Amino acid sequence: MTGPYGTPESGPALNAALPLRVAAGSPAINTGITVADNGNADYTGAPVYNGLPDIGAFEYRTS
Repeated sequence: MTGPYGTPESGPALNAALPLRVAAGSPAINTGITVADNGNADYTGAPVYNGLPDIGAFEYRTS
């Protein structure tokens, strides 16, 4: 896949970042830091934190 993603009319194709989600067993799970005033949502809009904070824009989910 190459960029750029999206168009001026549609805006950016934010789903292009989905392959960067945290995978099971990743050392990024539960090893981040708490961020004040974080909006209480990850990149996809899912609530944070599911356990301790994860590193990255995505909160790991088991389902």
